[in-house]
Amino acid sequence: PGTSIPPFDVHSVHVNTMDTQWTSLVSLFKSMNHHSPDTLFISPFVGNCQIITRLMKTGTIRPKVIYVPINPLIPPPEEVTPDYFTWWDKHGFIFIRQLMNGVSATGDIEGAVPITTSIWMAQCSLAATVKRLRKLG
Repeated sequence: PGTSIPPFDVHSVHVNTMDTQWTSLVSLFKSMNHHSPDTLFISPFVGNCQIITRLMKTGTIRPKVIYVPINPLIPPPEEVTPDYFTWWDKHGFIFIRQLMNGVSATGDIEGAVPITTSIWMAQCSLAATVKRLRKLG
C-alpha cells in the first residue's frame, strides 16, 4: 500500500557497473539447482570468453555444452582476448541506445559499424576461447 512500482521494472536488476553485473551473474550461476546442466549460453551482450573462467572457477557446476560468442574475423591460431569491461565502458551507452532506439540512434558516427554489430569485436578469438576452455578441463 502506498507504493507504485511500474510493471516494466518488477524484474529489473539495476547494477552500477559491468563488474557488478558479472558478480551477480556468478552468484546466480552458483545457485543453479543442477550440477551438470545440458547447456550454458553466454550472450555476446553479457561478456566474452573472460566470463567463462569467472563462472567455471566456482567448480560446482559443469555444463555439458557451452555456447560462447567469438569474433569471427580472427582466424585460428591467432589468440585475441579483448577486455570486455573496457569495450563496454567505451561503447555501452551508445550500444544500449541503439538497442532501444534502433541502429540510427542520434550520435552514431556516419560510416561506422553500428555498435550492435561491433559487439563481435569485443569477443575473444576462437583459439583464445578454446585455450581458456581447455584449462578448465
